[in-house]
Order: sequence, then C-alpha cells, then structure tokens
Amino acid sequence: YTLAIDIWSIGCIFAEVLTGKPLFPGKNVVHQLDLMTDLLGTPSLDTISRVRNEKARRYLSNMRKKHPVPFSQKFPNADPLALKLLERLLAFDPKDRPTAEE
Repeated sequence: YTLAIDIWSIGCIFAEVLTGKPLFPGKNVVHQLDLMTDLLGTPSLDTISRVRNEKARRYLSNMRKKHPVPFSQKFPNADPLALKLLERLLAFDPKDRPTAEE
C-alpha cells in the first residue's frame, strides 16, 4: 500500500462527481480489471510486472491488447483541465500519478 492508491481513489471520486455514478463498479477483481482496461487501455508489460497481486498480474499479461478511450469521449461535458487532471490521477502505473503535494 502506498499513497499513490489514495491518489487513484481521488481520481475515482472525481470521475463520479463528473458523471454521478461509479467509474469502475466491478463485481470482482477480474471484472474490475476489465472495466479499468476498457477505459485506460492495456498497461505496458513494465507496468504489469510491478503489479503485486500474482493473479491480477497473470490476467493482465494474458489480456488482449486494448486501446485507451479518450477521456473527452468518456466525459464529454467535462472541462478540458478537469480531464487533464483526471488522466493523471487515474494513471494505471502508480509512478505516473501526481503526489499529494503536486
């Protein structure tokens, strides 16, 4: 557990504020990963290699390649600056997310 997970959570809450509904309402880990990759695309092999959960890492490694959905398409009424922030908050790789100080 790192502070980057809190930044991810802020991104999920922010997206919910924009849409009025949960962003990734997964029923289990696999469904959650499917929802995340449907929006964000398949993470790089380098990012996948750092996923701590072995089952999740294996699932992501064997997943077909998915392309990210432009946030402007997913959130058509959102301000472009809000989308830019949201893209950073919801970076699949924790090292790509902003810090709380930022």
